[in-house]
Amino acid sequence: MRSYLAITKALLLGLLRDRSALFFSLVLPLIFLLIFGPLFADSGERSMATAAVYTTAAPADRALLENAIRQVAGLKAVYYDSLEEVSYQVALQQADFGLGWDGSTLEVLRNPARFQDNEIFRQLSEGIRSHLDRQRMDIREFLTVRIVESAPMGQAGGEQGYMFPGVIAVGVMSSGLFLISSSFLYMKERFVLKRLAATPMRKLYFLAGLITTRMALSALSACLVLVVGGLVLGVRLPINWPLFALYLVAATLIMSGAGAVLALVAKSARSASEIAGLGMTIMMFVSGVYFPLEFLPPYFKAASLVLPATYVARGFRFVMGVEPMPGMRFIQETLLLCGLALAAIWIVAVKGSWEAE
Repeated sequence: MRSYLAITKALLLGLLRDRSALFFSLVLPLIFLLIFGPLFADSGERSMATAAVYTTAAPADRALLENAIRQVAGLKAVYYDSLEEVSYQVALQQADFGLGWDGSTLEVLRNPARFQDNEIFRQLSEGIRSHLDRQRMDIREFLTVRIVESAPMGQAGGEQGYMFPGVIAVGVMSSGLFLISSSFLYMKERFVLKRLAATPMRKLYFLAGLITTRMALSALSACLVLVVGGLVLGVRLPINWPLFALYLVAATLIMSGAGAVLALVAKSARSASEIAGLGMTIMMFVSGVYFPLEFLPPYFKAASLVLPATYVARGFRFVMGVEPMPGMRFIQETLLLCGLALAAIWIVAVKGSWEAE
């Protein structure tokens, strides 16, 4: 135990001098949080849309259109004297979309560059068409639809809430992925491990100290994300704190195992760091870290099944009350990944050679 505490203290002091590790584990998640957080907030609280309208309909039909537009929430209309002027406003994005109405046909003009918002504009135009049909057929509404959002563990924070566990997962990915893939190989190349192997210290103590320092870094990163996110973005999540603390340890161990796998194929600490950086970039966009996997093409969904970050991000969403998940499935996935991670770390760090080749 004394050897473990001594090596852990030394590694912690060395970690504080490792600017690269501190940046990727502490600063980078905060950068993502401050960039993507306001974007998700804007998407969740969209401002009123503007429709450029041109009509040649008779006064009675024009009145039907004006009443239908008033019935659509979140939409305001600006009228123009020609359809060409409406098209010009849409093309310059001075209007979100355009409408042409002659009393029998409703023409919708959309800017193809607004691909992210065009589906919303299509729904708004469908709402106008629906109101026009009901007015002409004199159909009364008998049912009222009321949408109530609920989550199994409380309010999940909307789209920002979905992003928060992903940002924490990024910090854990960085802390764990670079643990053995670059840090361990770097000390091996500098003959640090060779000198340590000549001491009475057991390899297991050194490895435990190395992982402990990265767990501390993961915990610090998670705390910063939660504090800054709460103060700056005002997001509150129904976190299961005891389970969150346990999973933070497990997730760091899982990503450390992924780093051990990279160390098996890397030839040097530099190449390991480059592979880890590439792998982390891929996992951030293919593992459902910032947005649901349902948004990805089928081949990306298939690739995400073999990436550990997919399960780490999903695990954090579960313990933070964002995404429901069967408890037994969560336990099985976590135990299986931790077992595979321990096996990979044991092969590389304990059974492998500590001498530079």
